[in-house]
Amino acid sequence: MVNFFITVLGLFSLNINYYIHGRLVNHEYSPIDYFIIKTYQSNEKREYINLIRTDTVRHENGEFMVKQLKPGKYLLKIDVPKYTGYLLYAEIKNVNYSFSDIFLQASR
Repeated sequence: MVNFFITVLGLFSLNINYYIHGRLVNHEYSPIDYFIIKTYQSNEKREYINLIRTDTVRHENGEFMVKQLKPGKYLLKIDVPKYTGYLLYAEIKNVNYSFSDIFLQASR
């Protein structure tokens, strides 16, 4: 009977999805309201393994949320017009992952 519950619990946990959340701001703490995020599977060396998704974000407060992720390692490549590109690494271990404000520098 205990094995049955462990099996059911294991199957249930396979269906749980997590998210990565963050907020982009410029050097004046103003939100960046338009950007593109490419989410890749990664490894412990922070290498690109596989492109999972590409999201175009339009949010007046500069916030983003990459949803429906499984536990694992991820690289988020952020492209913003007129700003330098930004790369974020996140490892999800059975909890959601949040970044504090992410400051971008304007490109020249």
